[in-house]
Amino acid sequence: MLIALYLTVIYIILFTFLDGYTYIFADIHGTNDGITGLCFLGIIVGLCLATTLVPLIYHWAKRDLEKLRKKFEEDGKDPADAKNPPEDRLWFAMLGKFVTVAVSRRVIYILFCTSLGVKEPKVRATNKSQSRRSPT
Repeated sequence: MLIALYLTVIYIILFTFLDGYTYIFADIHGTNDGITGLCFLGIIVGLCLATTLVPLIYHWAKRDLEKLRKKFEEDGKDPADAKNPPEDRLWFAMLGKFVTVAVSRRVIYILFCTSLGVKEPKVRATNKSQSRRSPT
């Protein structure tokens, strides 16, 4: 049940990004359709980076399956019935979510807030320091 809820949240975030590209770049920044389409290159780059993880995750799955088969043999069960648990399929999400979702949310935030843009951290630091000063 929790995995379904987790995947629901992930899909909501990802599909919001897909719809958000058109809104942010075409409507707010006024780019044409060709330039807006270039924003989807980030998805291709992310897929290529995720593809590099396939051999590593395959190695881990193969190692875990061998351990399960040995355990099945020791328990007197047929080793051919051993299967990795479904949670092992979530390695891509577990490894990639921290970096990719955080970076993409930050990029979308910077691009969406046209008044702040890249200067946002400096503006935020200035506002915090001014709010701490006592009026004299």
